[in-house]
Amino acid sequence: MEPSSFRETSFRTEGMCSGEEPEEPERNIPHRERRTETRTRTRFDSRRLHMDFSQASSELKQLLSKVDPPELQKVLTWIRDSDELDQLLVDNRKVMLRSIADDLRTSLPPDAMLPSEVAAHHKMQQRARPTVHVDAFLYEDEQVDALCEEGTMSRTFCLACGSQRTAPLDFISHSFSVSELQFLFQNVLPDLSGRTLVDVGSRLGAVLYGGHVYSSASRLIGLELSEDFVRLQNDMLQKYKLNDRVQLVFVKQQQVVGSDSFKQEHSGEGRSL
Repeated sequence: MEPSSFRETSFRTEGMCSGEEPEEPERNIPHRERRTETRTRTRFDSRRLHMDFSQASSELKQLLSKVDPPELQKVLTWIRDSDELDQLLVDNRKVMLRSIADDLRTSLPPDAMLPSEVAAHHKMQQRARPTVHVDAFLYEDEQVDALCEEGTMSRTFCLACGSQRTAPLDFISHSFSVSELQFLFQNVLPDLSGRTLVDVGSRLGAVLYGGHVYSSASRLIGLELSEDFVRLQNDMLQKYKLNDRVQLVFVKQQQVVGSDSFKQEHSGEGRSL
């Protein structure tokens, strides 16, 4: 891989006589043409997963009408029995969650902590060992490795300034990773159909996004003390059209979550995380 994001193709000139036309390169790219490398990571298009039932069934009927009649039964059998569609659905869910994480990272510092989180910063400073916050929803292990290699993040700290004696830092996360969310909703929690799930301290909204794609909960409510985090979550809900089942509640510190008024407003079969 070339260090530059641009590539240059030059003509071969060895052994040519004066005035002789240079041979075209095998790739047939003009001299000094530059092109930008294509990013291989797939970005999620929120429009892909948000047709309603009527639109989806209409699209499917149109597609099936184009299938050769002798092949139609094979296609229907494949739709009914193949595991490939299940895998496609799982992949799309992960792609969406990782795309949300990509968007959130652009609005947050590397440690994903806001200056207004005074109490959280204070708790981390009181820990016995040096600790840094690495949000598991925003950063997968491979991304952490890449950040460490480029010097943006470190896994170790110096025991004596200027010394080669180092020790590993403790990493702490306030969010579930994408894989943990999938396991949580598909293997740990019971069927949430017709129920309301309440995430107390929803922060970046990872549980709410995961609950939307991995569960059948009728309502997902996030309670959050930080107005900045509420704004970030609302931006994601609007962009990815998740607010059909997800609701955010900005809870001021003087409010009591267990008050009668709150219970009346958010009554129902609920589960809290």
